[in-house]
Amino acid sequence: MVWGEWPAGSRSSSSGASVSACGVWTKRMRKGQAKLASGGALELAEIVRDGSERDRPGGGGSPPLSIAERQLYAQARQLLAQEISVAREVEPREADAWIEAQVAPA
Repeated sequence: MVWGEWPAGSRSSSSGASVSACGVWTKRMRKGQAKLASGGALELAEIVRDGSERDRPGGGGSPPLSIAERQLYAQARQLLAQEISVAREVEPREADAWIEAQVAPA
């Protein structure tokens, strides 16, 4: 077996995650990275919304954020807080607190 290849007939990884779930994760990360690269406030807000939903206990039935997704979420949140702080003329920590209030469960 060559490193990085799945054994013939294998449908899951050593951790038990299905191969198709890995494909979904890769697709989700690529979309998130593209949104982050765009730098648009709406795209950043989508990353923050989706990341915060999946990061809370229960996560809406989705698996918890991976380390890479958590980093993407944190970076998007930081950039969004900076955008909001400039637009509203407030400190970035105040903008982050406002974001927290918006994504908090009702």
